[in-house]
Amino acid sequence: MKRYTITPQPKKSIKIPSSIIKPSPFPRMSMAANDTSQKDIRNVRDKEYRSACAENIMLFFSENGYDGQYNQKILSSPSSKEFQNMFKFIYSFIDPTPFNKFEEDVISILKLMKYPYSSEITKSQLAVVTPHTWPAVLSMMSWMVDLIRKTDDANSQTATVESEFLEFVCEGYMKFMEGVEDDSELEAQFINKVGLMQSKEKEEILNRKDEVGLMKNELENLKSKFEDLSKAEKKKKKINDDLNALILNDKQLEMKKTKYMSSIEKLVEDISALEAHIDELIKVKNDLLSQINSQTINPHDIREMNIEKVELFKELEKLKPEREGLAKTLKASENRINCKIDELEKVISEIKALRPELPIENCVSEMQFISYSVIGDLEGDLSRKRESIVNYELSHSTLEDKIRDKNSQFKDFEEQYNHLNSKLQTIGSIYLEKKEISERSQHKNRNEMDRLENELLKLKLDSDSLYLKSEKDLSEAKIKLDILNSQIAREKEEINRMVWDFYNIAESVIKTLEFTEKEVKKITK
Repeated sequence: MKRYTITPQPKKSIKIPSSIIKPSPFPRMSMAANDTSQKDIRNVRDKEYRSACAENIMLFFSENGYDGQYNQKILSSPSSKEFQNMFKFIYSFIDPTPFNKFEEDVISILKLMKYPYSSEITKSQLAVVTPHTWPAVLSMMSWMVDLIRKTDDANSQTATVESEFLEFVCEGYMKFMEGVEDDSELEAQFINKVGLMQSKEKEEILNRKDEVGLMKNELENLKSKFEDLSKAEKKKKKINDDLNALILNDKQLEMKKTKYMSSIEKLVEDISALEAHIDELIKVKNDLLSQINSQTINPHDIREMNIEKVELFKELEKLKPEREGLAKTLKASENRINCKIDELEKVISEIKALRPELPIENCVSEMQFISYSVIGDLEGDLSRKRESIVNYELSHSTLEDKIRDKNSQFKDFEEQYNHLNSKLQTIGSIYLEKKEISERSQHKNRNEMDRLENELLKLKLDSDSLYLKSEKDLSEAKIKLDILNSQIAREKEEINRMVWDFYNIAESVIKTLEFTEKEVKKITK
């Protein structure tokens, strides 16, 4: 645009008005808004980063005519005074107000300008600049330079209406100086240009409104997706409940399995105890059989003994009449002897009466002795015969008792063996039946467990996939929502700024037109 003034050219950079720092009725577009939401990805200790910051500051100094000394060496390690001069020069493009207390004012300025890393700058770092603290301060100064440049570009882009008005006034003044007082054409051109700019701004506002509408629609879609996500969450909760129920059922089955296994182990222990008892009984039976087999008396001997007993009974029967005859003979002999002794006593008594000096008593005693000896021999033979008969009878009765005892023992053992054998067969059949039942139930429980585990794994995989999908959808929706919110915020700020700028420009244009109209009326008068 052509200049119609001979006043000196101001500095190239346009100062940022103090309304940026002070609170305003409308939100402003902060150049550091995006920086505050970003993570600290810079490295102030990096040589390349520090060199880039120094180049940026030196370029700004060269463009705006900094009268102090500056180069890479100074910007790598400046003194406290050099730092204060550089900072004051940079800040003069924002606010030319002088500083009261430099360190406190700088901290307040950084907080008002919403410097994203203001917590890294302290009063001690600003009071005494050291090589250790300088990189953070250098980065802060480079950020302020970038902020001034962005604000300068924004002001140059939004000052078109004011430039058109200045051009209109200058053209009208030049024509007035040339003697042309009719400025209706220039006014129509200016009004057309302003109307065109307003139409463009209205069109841009409508486009932004359409974009906001689209964003709202997309936001509604995202809300519907969030509802789907809530449904997925409910489904996930239901699946988790089913999973917990399956886990509880699995635990119950495990408890039943443990109970059945303990009962099976108890049955096995009982069966093993019965088998051990049966083995002991079989051992006792074998011992008894071996004892019976080792005995000298066997059934053949018993038969022989029975035959011998019968023969002895027969001989005994044969000896009975002989014994009776001998007893009769003995009795008759005793009677004869007694008679002879009586007769002899009578004779001896007669002889004694006749001849008392004869030793007849000795003869009598000898005869008695002889008779007694004979009788004793006969009685001894008889007693021996009787003893032999009694011994035979006793041995026969003893043998019969032994045979009866052995037969009874054999019958008892045989009955006990049959009872234990039947008991063993019953226990074996019960064991086999219970074993078969337990195996069937165990196989059934195993199949049920496998089925439940497969279903559990399937449900877990489904729930994991749904959870991952829902998490992914949620993260994508959150990202889209954040993007939409940021875009809506930016669009709102842009629209508010445009409306506010248009309001200010229109107000200034109206005031200028009123002032020009008054001046023109005064001039015409």
